[in-house]
Amino acid sequence: MPIPKQLIETCPNCNWKADFINKTDCIVAVKICPKCGEKTQMKALSDFSLLEQLQLKLKNW
Repeated sequence: MPIPKQLIETCPNCNWKADFINKTDCIVAVKICPKCGEKTQMKALSDFSLLEQLQLKLKNW
């Protein structure tokens, strides 16, 4: 199942696309670009409430 579009973003510095999926959480989980080290607005699991986290995990399972 594809991840929601709002979870896919690019790094503002180098345009690295956040298509990396954390296999245990099934959502994008990067706050710092792994390519250039720039802080990003990419979503991490901790950005969501516990209920939303559970829904995302079940939805993508």
